[in-house]
Amino acid sequence: MKRVYVCAPSEIAGTCVEQSVKCGVAPIAPHFFIPFLSGDESEKRANEIARHYLWLCDELWVFGSLCTEEMAKDISLCRNINIPIIDKEKGGKRYE
Repeated sequence: MKRVYVCAPSEIAGTCVEQSVKCGVAPIAPHFFIPFLSGDESEKRANEIARHYLWLCDELWVFGSLCTEEMAKDISLCRNINIPIIDKEKGGKRYE
């Protein structure tokens, strides 16, 4: 099963993970960790934790038309370690 890192704004993350599961992949998303963290920095900490799993993924899927600062960090890391970046908003084309 393909391992996919879900890169999406928090507001749409749940829907994006659901779409990923329907595509038959095993998704990982920073948003999975937020409920287990507390404090003002919980979302930032969740992103840091999830990034440790990013290098294990086969692809990064970008959802949404808004690219947040944390999403940009994920995309940059994938470019540096040659993980394919797929733009789900553009029908699965390579992310530019």
